[in-house]
Amino acid sequence: MSGKHVRMGVVAATALLSIASAAAAQTVQGGVYVGGSGFGAQGSVGVSTPPPPPPQQPVYVQQPQPVYVQQPQPVYYQQQPQPVYVVQRPYYQDTGRLRFGWDVGAGGIVSSVSSFALNFGLRLGWQLNSDHAVYYQGNLPIGIVDGTSSSGTHYSGAMIAWTNAVMYEFTLGHLLHLGAGPAADWVLGGVCNGTSGDCVGGVGWAFGLNGRIALTLGTQRPGRRTGFSIGLDLQPIFFPNGVVMFATGNIGLEYY
Repeated sequence: MSGKHVRMGVVAATALLSIASAAAAQTVQGGVYVGGSGFGAQGSVGVSTPPPPPPQQPVYVQQPQPVYVQQPQPVYYQQQPQPVYVVQRPYYQDTGRLRFGWDVGAGGIVSSVSSFALNFGLRLGWQLNSDHAVYYQGNLPIGIVDGTSSSGTHYSGAMIAWTNAVMYEFTLGHLLHLGAGPAADWVLGGVCNGTSGDCVGGVGWAFGLNGRIALTLGTQRPGRRTGFSIGLDLQPIFFPNGVVMFATGNIGLEYY
């Protein structure tokens, strides 16, 4: 190989080395690069400022949204006034009205010897108000007498009477009845003294009295009342020569 060829090879190798060095200088970190214009050119070395880093993107952190819990609203109830219930008593008109009643009973003729009597009674009249009444009282007592008194006198006889009394009655507390009045009585029979032969009685009309006391169990209020009655009737009959009195206990009904 000649010297000419060697020199050409050295030049070629030097050129290749320069090109490689230029390329490496352009990519070196820190921005150092070597510029040249080719073979034999005088290069210059410079330092460039690296490009600024890209701006940091803001990081948005999403805050948790507040959770609103709606509390139940208190409910206020306005207290209503309590109703006041007034129990009113029913009104009963206490005026005049028809009165009716009846009874049956048993007893005797008041005397010093044994006797027995039955009685049937009827009342019809007018109740003036809760306390006062006027009515007709009709009784039909039937009695017999037979016995010896403590003095040794024997009495016997029988009598039936139809008594007709005009009665005034007072009612106490819707319960107790007290009545009395004169009577016109038609009488048949008499009671005789077996020793003397004297008799008290006769046939025909006689003056009498009627007294009544009774307890009525039933309606206890003013106005119309009804009830079951338990009573005692005393019926003296006056004759010219004496008195015969019936006494009977009675039960019955009253509508007054």
